[in-house]
Amino acid sequence: MSRRFATVSGVVLTLLVACGGEQNDQEAGIEELNLVQEWVIDGHANNLVSVFWMAAAEDGRLFVAQSLEAKLLVVSDEGQVIGSFGRSGEGPGEFLNLVYGGLRSDTLWVYDGRQRRVTFISPELNFLRTAPGVTGPIFLRSAEHAVEFEGVSFQAMTADGAIYASLTLRTAQPGFPLEPTLNRRGIVESDGTVRRLIATYDGGPSNYRIEMPNVIAGGRFPFPILPFMEISSDGSHYGQVLTSVEGPDAGTFQVISLDAEGDTVYSRRVPFDIVELPSVVADSVIDAAVTTMESRISGMGEPYRDLAWVPPMYPPVEDLVVGTDGSIWIRLRPRDEGTSRYLVLRPDGAPHGEATLPGDVRLMTASIREAWGVIVDELDVESVVKYSVAQGTR
Repeated sequence: MSRRFATVSGVVLTLLVACGGEQNDQEAGIEELNLVQEWVIDGHANNLVSVFWMAAAEDGRLFVAQSLEAKLLVVSDEGQVIGSFGRSGEGPGEFLNLVYGGLRSDTLWVYDGRQRRVTFISPELNFLRTAPGVTGPIFLRSAEHAVEFEGVSFQAMTADGAIYASLTLRTAQPGFPLEPTLNRRGIVESDGTVRRLIATYDGGPSNYRIEMPNVIAGGRFPFPILPFMEISSDGSHYGQVLTSVEGPDAGTFQVISLDAEGDTVYSRRVPFDIVELPSVVADSVIDAAVTTMESRISGMGEPYRDLAWVPPMYPPVEDLVVGTDGSIWIRLRPRDEGTSRYLVLRPDGAPHGEATLPGDVRLMTASIREAWGVIVDELDVESVVKYSVAQGTR
């Protein structure tokens, strides 16, 4: 099989805000960060289930979502479980699904995806109130356009009560300059109007859609080059990473930081280590995917093979964490087996250093000085871990 390469910049992503001049970084001279483990909350001893999200408060407490048990655990700065909030149900202070959560000043908010509502909790862990989530349709109104978005996915809440959301325009609308198949990020008011569109993007050639009589299949090809977009848990900072695999910017990724209003703080292009993806590896993985696709849907294997696209290199970016202080942690492809590697940028976009974590640690939230995550053991039990962060030297 011959691999299909395309001259693309990973994905198509357009910022809908004014950007300052783009800056370029060189990898040389980036310091190694020292991460010191402060404490671990053992998942077995504390009966922890899958951690969906975490939020760190200014007073040192950590809120840990246990969605399968419909509750939040509260952890002290010393690593002790000091309380909990919530239970399964549909009443006040009860949850069916803790999809997202964060802090507005000292007030905790939790979005329940099944009940489509936001619960607000006081610093003393008392129930305050609930508010309906914005579910769609929602509207963008301006002097030029009146556009209805049919799909909206709650992402985070801003300090003034608006939400960051993923928006979907399923059908073309006259006069609107963006294609309906593209996804968008926007800031949405509580009344369902769009305050501002932040970005529009598609998944590039890593995504596929195959239509056959009576069946539609979609997904991602192996080794996808994807855009990463994340929001800090307090809704104050928004980060994006876009990888370029071909063209004049090949071998770099663009990092974009936005503030709570959607204005660009900085746009910076960072070089990465290019690790060529051997043809024999790509061909083998695609062949296996074709076999699996055909076994599930007869006649789907060859159309999948015809569309299959793989990049000329291993994807350099694996994840993204945005801190409430505006720092950005970019998980890079590891150099050493059994580790995970992060490039850490300061709030102004300058490199702070490079951090190495054990491969079984999944970073959940972080700042320049601290990082929290989960350790996943061989039984898939998750324990909560905290690190302090200090600069060292290479």
